[in-house]
Amino acid sequence: MITCKYCGQELKFVGEYKDLPYFNCSFCEIIFPLEETGVDRKRKMSVPNYYDDSYYVPTRELLKRDTISLYHVLKDVRKAWYDVKTALENLKVYQKEQESSLPKPQESDNDLIKNLKREFIDLSKRRFSIENIILERTGYLPEKITEEFLNEIVEKGRKASNQPMFVYIK
Repeated sequence: MITCKYCGQELKFVGEYKDLPYFNCSFCEIIFPLEETGVDRKRKMSVPNYYDDSYYVPTRELLKRDTISLYHVLKDVRKAWYDVKTALENLKVYQKEQESSLPKPQESDNDLIKNLKREFIDLSKRRFSIENIILERTGYLPEKITEEFLNEIVEKGRKASNQPMFVYIK
């Protein structure tokens, strides 16, 4: 039985458009294409089978990803951001130490710093974009994303997704 992915009600076939069947939920007042429906009052799995961990993509692409994948991506972006930040800080300390003992920095050193600064700015903006998407969806941002945190939300997502939508009256 084809059911609504939100309320669990059986859906009525309304027709086809461009060879795709569409179904209506009279309770939610939404028409769904077949791929967005549920089956036998089971919830859609909220946990993806795999995670696309690439973060060098436009924000529009990030908006299409599920929240659990975004948590994984945010963990990676935060690590890359921190690594670049640390490298920049270390280079500044190194430059100050070298100013008194060596001649002016070479052009290649300046290029390296410029490239790292550009990368830092880019990673900062990517981090902000991902954090704000998650914040819009969940209402909060975790301070730190650990493997324990990721495993916990995956387990909770699987457990919630496996609960069928039956209305019981005792």
